[in-house]
Amino acid sequence: LLGGYIDVLVTDHETAEKTLRQIEELLGRRTELDNRLSILNKEIQVLEPWGDFEPSDLEFLSEKGVFVQLFELTAAELTSLDLSKFNWHSTSINGKQARLAVLALDEAPVLDLERTQLPARSLSTLTAEQASFKKEIADGTSKIGELSAYLPALYRYEKHLQDRIHFAEVKSGLGGDEELFALSGWCPADKLDDLHQACANLPVAAIASEPDQNEDVPIALKNGPLVRQFQPLLAAFNLPNYLEWDPTLFLAPFMGIFFGFCLGDMGYGLVLTAIGLLCMVKFDLKGDAKLAVQWLVILGICTMVVGGLLGNFFGEKAHDYETLAALEPLLLLSQLNKDPGTFFAASLLFGVVQLTFGMLIKLARNIQLARWQHVIGSLGWLSVFPTLGVWYQFGTPWAFVGTVVVLLLFASPSPNVVHRIGGGAWALYNITGLLGDVMSYARIFGLGLSSGIIAMVINIIAMTIVEGMGPAGWLVAVPVLVGGHTFNFAMATIGAVVHPARLQFLEFFGKFYEGGGRAYAPFQKLEGE
Repeated sequence: LLGGYIDVLVTDHETAEKTLRQIEELLGRRTELDNRLSILNKEIQVLEPWGDFEPSDLEFLSEKGVFVQLFELTAAELTSLDLSKFNWHSTSINGKQARLAVLALDEAPVLDLERTQLPARSLSTLTAEQASFKKEIADGTSKIGELSAYLPALYRYEKHLQDRIHFAEVKSGLGGDEELFALSGWCPADKLDDLHQACANLPVAAIASEPDQNEDVPIALKNGPLVRQFQPLLAAFNLPNYLEWDPTLFLAPFMGIFFGFCLGDMGYGLVLTAIGLLCMVKFDLKGDAKLAVQWLVILGICTMVVGGLLGNFFGEKAHDYETLAALEPLLLLSQLNKDPGTFFAASLLFGVVQLTFGMLIKLARNIQLARWQHVIGSLGWLSVFPTLGVWYQFGTPWAFVGTVVVLLLFASPSPNVVHRIGGGAWALYNITGLLGDVMSYARIFGLGLSSGIIAMVINIIAMTIVEGMGPAGWLVAVPVLVGGHTFNFAMATIGAVVHPARLQFLEFFGKFYEGGGRAYAPFQKLEGE
């Protein structure tokens, strides 16, 4: 049985290598043909205006005393030429550009113009070769498509090569001599008992120690089932370093809420959830792909909740229907639908809340590390919004003056007074940046409002068609509804991912997050997974 498995494995790898060589040859030939085709196209472009003839015939005529020369020039240059001295000439004008062919006997015509350099072959020969190259490219593309049947073998072969590379890397890191060797690496703390148990019956000594503060420790994120779905989003940006907190737990609720407000339609949330669930049932997803699809389901559910509280369903608003008046007490966010100004203010309030939360995380981290001067600086930043609010509401600036003093002295703690005051002055300037960060959250209002308006307009267009054409109008209205909402759903979903993610990574993370970690990648056999 083992021998048969090895035979299959060897054959599989041989097939993969053979397929790779074929693909490389086809791609190499494709590149060569593309280059030659580019040159051919330029030569054809030169010859096409003059027609199909053998350029060698012009040389034959010149040997017999008949000189034919071709020129490309401007229309203004053509009108200024004296062509009467030539035995024959022909001109062609196209806008500001012109072409000139002249014929002279006994001696070559003399014109202060640059002659057209003709290819060595005729137009018909070039076009035939062009068609041949295009056919060969199409055949090669078709052949590569046929070789895609070997993708599973190529995928297994890739893992086989990765295994060999990883093994070689680990082997090169072994220390010791012929009778003794040492191997070092990283092990998650919760897997340490498993490691000791695995080594218990082996002639090895497994020694574990806590990493030093300056070591580059790899990162293995560990979160609950709901928060775990947001890990690929964080990994796509920047993993935390070993000495800071995993921000996935902080990112997840804000990302879900902001996405829900940006998409803002219960119907769209229902579609997104259905797509995610269908992918989970239809495909055997693993790893990050599975997490990403589960993440879409969570975002879809968030959109259904927010869209339901807003009273939006495929562009229709619940408060526009008297029959749904009984639902009004349940539509806790319907005021945002009725008054865009309230929605705008709520978006900015989201910003104040999230940025303040980011500052609180920074404060808690400084307290944990006993960085007391930084703690005072963090308290200064936390007081910016409240003291500005007091100033705006009551016209009393003195509380904000206290904030200014704290930031000036403690925003950038340093034994050097010049550095401390300079850093504090820069922090005071960055208060304007903090207010700019708050304004960035207006994109939640913009995306939520725009997607809702577009959905509503699509419905209005469809209903206008039905009213104008009668029942037959549904034949046109249904494609308008399906196509319009599909396009709006796709664009709004992309925006609802990109812009809230930007708010997390730039505005929110900017208040406490350092990042720079590298993923924990344990040495393991990939082939066969």
